[in-house]
Amino acid sequence: MGDKYAQVLSEGLKSVKGFQKLELANNRISSIGADHLLSKLSYQTEILNLSGNSIGKIGIDHLCSNVSLKNTR
Repeated sequence: MGDKYAQVLSEGLKSVKGFQKLELANNRISSIGADHLLSKLSYQTEILNLSGNSIGKIGIDHLCSNVSLKNTR
């Protein structure tokens, strides 16, 4: 998939409500693609599989801040 397609997918996620699981393992997503995806995830999303991607520390930090925001709403 890569970051470019992750960005396109993230735009589509804005209009999809209610999905609880997103499987994106082994899709060559970096912290840039993860940032796009995480910014558009629904608060109803419970499972996000990004294993096998190289999201690095920046992607992990962004993921943690999104989870923190989700838990405070």
